Amino acid sequence: MTSENECVPLQSEYFEHYNSNQCLNWEIKRPQSSIVRLGEKDFFAGARVLDLGCGLGDNSRYIAGKASAVV
Repeated sequence: MTSENECVPLQSEYFEHYNSNQCLNWEIKRPQSSIVRLGEKDFFAGARVLDLGCGLGDNSRYIAGKASAVV
């Protein structure tokens, strides 16, 4: 079941899925490929980064690892 626009799940559908023990579609269990590409170019060297997201923190942990490797 989805909402009228067929793109966004109904709130009840979201919470039902979220409260199950299934993997959520935004949890990919690794940093996002764009973050990895930037990290490989030392984009985060010396930078202060704030990750305002929900989830497992894969991007934050990756960036912190790159920053500590550079220091």
